[in-house]
Amino acid sequence: MLSFINSPEAVRHFPANDHRAITIEVASDTKHPYTVTQKAYESLLRLLADICKRSNIKQLLWQADKSLVGQTDKQNMTPHRWFVNTACPGDYLYSRYGEIASEVNKRLGASVKQIKEDDEVRIVGNTYTNGVEIPTSIKSRTHVVAQIKGDRALLGYPDGISSWVNLNSLALVESTHTQPVVPVEATPIAPPALTEPTVTDRAIAKGIIAVTDNLNQSASKRDVVEMLDRLGLLE
Repeated sequence: MLSFINSPEAVRHFPANDHRAITIEVASDTKHPYTVTQKAYESLLRLLADICKRSNIKQLLWQADKSLVGQTDKQNMTPHRWFVNTACPGDYLYSRYGEIASEVNKRLGASVKQIKEDDEVRIVGNTYTNGVEIPTSIKSRTHVVAQIKGDRALLGYPDGISSWVNLNSLALVESTHTQPVVPVEATPIAPPALTEPTVTDRAIAKGIIAVTDNLNQSASKRDVVEMLDRLGLLE
């Protein structure tokens, strides 16, 4: 996994993730939102692409979902803030994790699933297309893409947030739904046609009546006799 940090030396070590992640330090401003220069950002992209090639990482995956830590087939990027009490790597970089993954994957020539209408997505960026900050309560939910125009998507219209978000601020949510089972109507099977009773059939019928006699259950006998008579098994 890949993790970006810009914290003081005293908190750079986080053993909960060090054993499985390649940690990258990026120089930034010293106050919120800890902006990095365009030159540093471009260097980060080049470094990530190089690390992926040398480490046989086919593509970067980001869903902004802490519960997926360790599941590198679904998400292989992690922020420092998930493991220690810090704002690292700062909102400037954190809000661009989706954009970073998308740009690096282009450089890797990775075949990435394209977001399309009706897809379920998670917001991994921090602002709507109009620059307004996206509330945490909205980012913690998943949304359905209602429409796509150019590099932006309309989410949750008409039964949701109905807001435009940049495509590079979205991550596809792996579907857990299965196809519904469609019941198939069974073809009715016709009952077999009655045939003329044989001598054996009549013998069996008389045997049933005899057993009923022995049980001294006249009502049951009458029922059996009537049934056998309707079937034509009585002489």
